[in-house]
Amino acid sequence: MRMLKKYLIKERATYLENQIRFKAIGNLERFNPDLRQTILALERDTAPHRALTQVLALNYGARDEIARACAQILRHQKNSANMQDLIGAHLDTAGMPDVDLLVRTGGEMRLSNFLLWQSSYAELFFSPVLWPDFTPKHLQEIIAQFNQRQRKFGKV
Repeated sequence: MRMLKKYLIKERATYLENQIRFKAIGNLERFNPDLRQTILALERDTAPHRALTQVLALNYGARDEIARACAQILRHQKNSANMQDLIGAHLDTAGMPDVDLLVRTGGEMRLSNFLLWQSSYAELFFSPVLWPDFTPKHLQEIIAQFNQRQRKFGKV
């Protein structure tokens, strides 16, 4: 967790200079208050940025996220809206668009309980490169491939 805090402090200027929105998803309650404050401050300070959004999953599991969203719905007793809209409005990523591109590093070929709801129409890329070795060049290659794909969003 010290590495995470160090990273967030170090990269803060990059987020601000490049108009990058930072969003942490997952259950942050288990983090120490100092780290949680660092995360929330970066989210707050970058909230208006729209050039790019980086989502960092911390203590995240899709099943837990959906269960927490349903618990929030039950607490608010919202019965008048479409259930898919209600669930979407209570997920960690509420107010953000669904995933367009999901990259899984380290050679794993599964979603592993990650953004199950939000990635239903995502383009998936699986890289054998481990996360610490994943470079901007790797990402650029994936984006080039992504731009060649024809997205159908569930249509034939």
